[in-house]
Amino acid sequence: MRVFLLIIALLALTACQTTVKDFGEVKEGMRKYDVLEIVGGPNSSTRWKGRDRWTYRFIDRDSEEVREVVFKEGRVIYAGEQVPPRVTAEDQDKINEESNRAAALRETELRQKLYKDWEEANQPKAEPLPTFRRVK
Repeated sequence: MRVFLLIIALLALTACQTTVKDFGEVKEGMRKYDVLEIVGGPNSSTRWKGRDRWTYRFIDRDSEEVREVVFKEGRVIYAGEQVPPRVTAEDQDKINEESNRAAALRETELRQKLYKDWEEANQPKAEPLPTFRRVK
């Protein structure tokens, strides 16, 4: 009896396995719950710039395929192979650091100009010296 229950449990688990073929049914415009019904929950998800990215890993005996679904406002805008980022995280960090340095320099220069303008506007005006007449 135990062996029979074990076989049924294993069959139930393998029957629910999602394949890359199932992933092909995901189309642009679908809602999140439609995607969940077709391929189930993602292996990982991220959110960036108002977009949700769900990543699925399909592991076969000899291979692994990665697919992703990108949502904007709850609807699929991309479903397909994983798109590698245009720049690595390290390169993006360097870009951000340079951008931050440039912004800090611009802010410093602006503050210096504002201070100089303030100093000039609030500089006491030199009044002419009074002239005295000689008293005899």
